[in-house]
Amino acid sequence: MLNKNPTCKQFKAAYKRILVHNEIVGSEFGNCSILDNTKMLTVNSCVEEKQIDDTCNLLDHDYFESYMNISKYAGDTSQYIAGFVIKKILKSITCSMCQASLITNNSNDNRNTLISIKNRGGLIFPSKSVVLVCQETERLIRSYPPTYFNSNKNKLYLLVKIKQNLYKYNRELFSNCPDQESFLDTHKNQIIKLIVFKYVDISVFHEVLKVNDTNIKSGRYRAKFTKMVLFNHE
Repeated sequence: MLNKNPTCKQFKAAYKRILVHNEIVGSEFGNCSILDNTKMLTVNSCVEEKQIDDTCNLLDHDYFESYMNISKYAGDTSQYIAGFVIKKILKSITCSMCQASLITNNSNDNRNTLISIKNRGGLIFPSKSVVLVCQETERLIRSYPPTYFNSNKNKLYLLVKIKQNLYKYNRELFSNCPDQESFLDTHKNQIIKLIVFKYVDISVFHEVLKVNDTNIKSGRYRAKFTKMVLFNHE
């Protein structure tokens, strides 16, 4: 409600608010000169918006970076896990050309590998591009603590490192899909992200199971047998 009969204190406060809001200054054509050119500071000019840096540059110096080569055993194991990764991510890929680029039907190249030895007719043979991404992921994971990539922030950092290494050495990865709608986020980048995230989830899950098994073997039965511990008085 408009106050048409303010008190002296109310009028003084309202008039001061109008002066500050409109930043009224004296005219240069008046009979007095301005002492200085100081401007009134408003609230908007003082408050700075917080800019959150969402980039993946988490570390200024990557002290864990190493160019070690994984062994033949680790490479075959990574290839075996890659088949399971494909099985999981195929459900979330709708492009038929991208689905075909993940699988290879030529099992002669994998004749002496772990996936061929374990195959009984139901395993998926990953393509060379998928194997390269998984092996590079395995190589970088071994440079960090086991559960370091348990957060999405660290996963994004790992994804950037993998792309840098793969593109640095001009590795031939998935071919460009003509059905993609945007060149900013190509199907190739989306597939690499799915492969890396799923592979990391499998690795972290395996490391957590190893820790739980160690606790159980050391006598901590409560982690696994929640109800049976009452009979052991633990």
